[in-house]
Amino acid sequence: MKLLILTSQTSDSGAWVRAQGIAFGLGKAGIEVRAPKPPATWPLFLHFVLPLPFYLLWTILGRYDWILVLKPYPHAMIPALLGRFLHGAKVLCDVADVDWEYRAGFLSSVLKFLQKPWPRRADRVSYHHRDLRGRILEEFGVGEGR
Repeated sequence: MKLLILTSQTSDSGAWVRAQGIAFGLGKAGIEVRAPKPPATWPLFLHFVLPLPFYLLWTILGRYDWILVLKPYPHAMIPALLGRFLHGAKVLCDVADVDWEYRAGFLSSVLKFLQKPWPRRADRVSYHHRDLRGRILEEFGVGEGR
């Protein structure tokens, strides 16, 4: 089995640490794992744009059975869904938390707009706390069986 891990957050984030841990653990179990390192934090949230072409190349040129996206943002979900379209990869979206609730005002609305539509497009969705399950089902519109 081959797995690609795309991290929506920066290389100086907890999501990247989690990606490395997942890659290490699954690699020890005999799964071939690729986890391209995202950029560190950039000003003006450019780190939400910079990985897109890089991630697109990984999904266009590589063939994976599964593509895991840590945090559902367009710059990681679009390449993952392209990998499903081109090569039949299954997409697993990990919703660690609801990012827009950590901000207020306009930025909260922007993060909600960017994050909310993606989990329902994944083949499977994972979460880290049982309280997120209801939110994922209702607010993100993910079906019960996924």
